[in-house]
Amino acid sequence: MHPIIRNTLAVVIGIIVGSIVNMQVINFGMSSVPIPDGVDPMNAIDWDLIHFATPFMAHALGTFAGAAVASFIAASYKKSFALIIGAVFLAGGITMVFIIPA
Repeated sequence: MHPIIRNTLAVVIGIIVGSIVNMQVINFGMSSVPIPDGVDPMNAIDWDLIHFATPFMAHALGTFAGAAVASFIAASYKKSFALIIGAVFLAGGITMVFIIPA
């Protein structure tokens, strides 16, 4: 397979895998540590500290999984493609800070 196609696929598949891991960790965390009744989920001041662990772990594991997959698939410049995945997830996290009212 041509290196440019393989490197492009590495980025695309890395983003997809990282996003899937991120979503699954958040779904698992929210089901295992539910928000108590009467607490507004959009008001982060009312949350317990344990509720902040799930998004942190989801973003960390999603980014790691995506970067690992991209690095594994890439034909060359493996570290650069892992860093590209990290930058994409960083941009997504910064965007979510502005979108979600917390």
